[in-house]
Amino acid sequence: MNNVFNKLIYSFNLKSTAMKKIFTVILIIGVTFTFHKSYAQEDITPSGYDFSQMEVGEFTLDAEFATANPPNSWEFVTDYWNDRFVAVGGGAFETSTDLSSNMGSILQTYFQIVDLGGEVGKVLMMKGPNNSFEYGEPGDEGFWPGWFNLSFYTDPDNTPSIAGVIDQGVDEEDAEKHATVRMRVVFHIHQNEIETSNKLFDILGYTYTGMHKQVDGSDAPTREFRSGDFASVEFDPITETEVFEYNPDKWIVCEYDFVANEESGVPLRYVLRFGESDFTTTALMIKEISFIANPEGEPVEMEEIQLSAGDPTNVSIPGAVSTLDYYTTEGNLHLNNLSAGQLIEIYSITGQKIDAVKTVSGSLTIPLNRGFYIVRVDQEAVKVSIQ
Repeated sequence: MNNVFNKLIYSFNLKSTAMKKIFTVILIIGVTFTFHKSYAQEDITPSGYDFSQMEVGEFTLDAEFATANPPNSWEFVTDYWNDRFVAVGGGAFETSTDLSSNMGSILQTYFQIVDLGGEVGKVLMMKGPNNSFEYGEPGDEGFWPGWFNLSFYTDPDNTPSIAGVIDQGVDEEDAEKHATVRMRVVFHIHQNEIETSNKLFDILGYTYTGMHKQVDGSDAPTREFRSGDFASVEFDPITETEVFEYNPDKWIVCEYDFVANEESGVPLRYVLRFGESDFTTTALMIKEISFIANPEGEPVEMEEIQLSAGDPTNVSIPGAVSTLDYYTTEGNLHLNNLSAGQLIEIYSITGQKIDAVKTVSGSLTIPLNRGFYIVRVDQEAVKVSIQ
């Protein structure tokens, strides 16, 4: 009897040990799965940055601030969060949410949602008053403070933090990696005269308190961009120089990783810093701004992609008007009811300036090759077809 009892106990112990091993394996798998699920790459982009879903027309900025950078832990971001927060700043601005300063109110007129059609679709456009790009409404005259910053913030309630990931069991040495955010922008620049030396803007990431760093502890680098980045380049064997020609289909992807804040519940700031190149002759088009928490792989520092807009005849031109008195004949454009001294500018459909002339009388005839052109007289513009 004792032998039978001892065998039962031994058998139970074996089964119990086996069950413990199975349970341990299941527990490990469960913990591993839970950890992976909690810290997988995650898109934390607020819907307020989805330009594809916005109505064509004015894009309203959320605030302006009177310094290069807003105050540390700027309460405007959390107090006036609008499923996004976009602010401009610089010495020529004031600190307000209604952009009441002279420079702020003028710069607001630059911002709009424009539908370019095709592979591009809707974009956030920032267009200067003298820019010749065929789409979009030119901003008002009078803006140029010398430099300014344009800031895009993450959602305060959905931004990771070092303290937050530590609270969920991550080792301190790994916390910064899991609290890293990748900011991504897809954009295009058109400038009347292609600039290959002076940058239009650079890109930099900041925490809410103004600091910026990478996982290795070093300062996050700046990335510079100019209109020449959006040109096709060929070598002229006669002049032995590079020739730059605007390429309307060239867009750039830039990704930027940096470590989030120590504390939870505060946003990050993605900054475009303008200053070396005249923005009044420029149009900046942003197709995408996104934020990825705990990103995988290495960020794309600068990648060129090709995106084609729609047929210009099928895309509205908000800045174009038809009040000009003109008609066309074969190979010629005829303008009437002009005033002496008016500037007439002719651009190709891709934005290249073809001709510019000042009137000396009330009428003018300009010979042109067959094709589509943008004709600008003062602040009025119209698209014409020459046969």
